[in-house]
Amino acid sequence: MHCTSCEGENPDGAKFCIECGAPLKNRCPSCEHENLPRAKFCAECGSPLSTRPRPSVSSSRFQVSSLQSPIPSPQPPVSYTPKHLAQRLLAEQVAMEARAVLDGERKTITALFADFKGSMSLIEDLDPEEARAIVDPALTLMMEAVHRYEGYVVQSTGDGIFAFFGAPIAHEDHPQRALYTVLLMQEESKRFAETLRELGYPDQALKRSQEVLTFAHEFSHPFSLAWASVSSAWFHQFRREVQLVQEQAEAAIALSTEQGFSSWLAWGTILRGWALAEQGRVEEGIAQIHQSLVTFRATEIEFFRSYRLALLAEAYGKVGQIEEGLSVLAQALAAVNRSGECWHEAELYRLKGTLTLQSKVQGPKSQVEKETEGCFLQAIEIAHRQQAKSLELRAVMSLARLWQQQGKKEEARRMLAEIYGWFTEGFDTADLKEAKALLEELRG
Repeated sequence: MHCTSCEGENPDGAKFCIECGAPLKNRCPSCEHENLPRAKFCAECGSPLSTRPRPSVSSSRFQVSSLQSPIPSPQPPVSYTPKHLAQRLLAEQVAMEARAVLDGERKTITALFADFKGSMSLIEDLDPEEARAIVDPALTLMMEAVHRYEGYVVQSTGDGIFAFFGAPIAHEDHPQRALYTVLLMQEESKRFAETLRELGYPDQALKRSQEVLTFAHEFSHPFSLAWASVSSAWFHQFRREVQLVQEQAEAAIALSTEQGFSSWLAWGTILRGWALAEQGRVEEGIAQIHQSLVTFRATEIEFFRSYRLALLAEAYGKVGQIEEGLSVLAQALAAVNRSGECWHEAELYRLKGTLTLQSKVQGPKSQVEKETEGCFLQAIEIAHRQQAKSLELRAVMSLARLWQQQGKKEEARRMLAEIYGWFTEGFDTADLKEAKALLEELRG
């Protein structure tokens, strides 16, 4: 502790300066609030008041690496502790003082360390700003998972976190809270991978998805493994990797059947149905999709309903059941308007345009094409507004093909070239391969 009278340094917990005898003020290093000498957490912001340095690696090799790393430097706990938890920390401190516990308490707690596997290789070729755009949101998701179960993030390490459960906020079920946090981190990591994919980073998204699946296998928890298999199948469906979708979906079906996980069984079934339809077994695929939709309706699970209906509409289109497909898409769009779950809305309008163009609607061909063009333009506008570059690329390709048929090849080429030029990775995915081939065709 620092003495403001003689500028001398004192040991932690000292009430008077050992140099001049002046009373010491326990000033918070984060918010500058003056606390009682015996306080271990700030009464204003909840930040730890100990000035004891944390263990650190001091070799020059690691110091140089950290200086060159684009990963953000660690921040003090006060910068990421929610206000309501800071208030709980203060309440715990007050309770200890009321019990006349001045030197702390001995407790059994659960410590959790989590970081991003392979984070350095993931961002090593990126500018610091680009690296932060990827790391910071994922780091925030991890912290939110800890805070949801009232854990305390002791330190943010830049690409990971170190957290306590059971202290300083007391919970008898701290081991369970830590495990629930890990499961939530898995789920949020999957969602983050999907976000990366939609925003136009398919390779980074694939890496995150593979890490989640690997972790689930290492964790050996049946429910987590079933969830991870479904998540992997779902991810590969977005990349249109049919065989991988079927493999992961069937793994989820087998485990869910054995363990009685009805929700993951329904998800595995619907994704396997999509894969079968893509491989030409359309009727069988539609039957499986219908089977899972019945299960979802029975359990009243509304999340991702528009996505599930889109899979059915796409399968209907493959067997020429256009009216059925359009009817399903109408239900999906109604669900979007009702629930506000609009993350897949762009794809719904793209599919609606595709099926409209294949329909046997009475009227002049130009009118059908005009309606189709309107659907594609709306899909592009929605995807652009959401910054969902992968969905925007699909919608642009659909419109480019329509314009190609109408003789507007140059307009189609310019539009497709602009969105294709935005991508910096994922050129081995089906969508980008298809976009490249279409561009070459439009140039010819």
